Amino acid sequence: MDERQTLWRALKQLRAVVSDLEAVLDASAPPAFTERLIGSRDLFKLVDFTRATLRARIKEGTFPAPVFVPGASAKSKRRWRWSEVDAYVKGTWRARTPTQG
Repeated sequence: MDERQTLWRALKQLRAVVSDLEAVLDASAPPAFTERLIGSRDLFKLVDFTRATLRARIKEGTFPAPVFVPGASAKSKRRWRWSEVDAYVKGTWRARTPTQG
């Protein structure tokens, strides 16, 4: 076997190893996008209304509803999706439909 064939064989083996590693990394990688959640303290820095107004707007459906974080303390269970609050501030927010989750 000449040197060229040996190199080609080694290259094939190396490609197989790289392919296996990529498969392992893809399977264990976290999701590409994770929604950032903000608490009420950060929320009130972005919007200019009271807690009572916030509750009323959520009930009317004119402000994004919070999501509830399981296992969090009672004070920190409610969080808002950053993307929805940012869209609300920019004036582009639209209420979620039940199929959007």
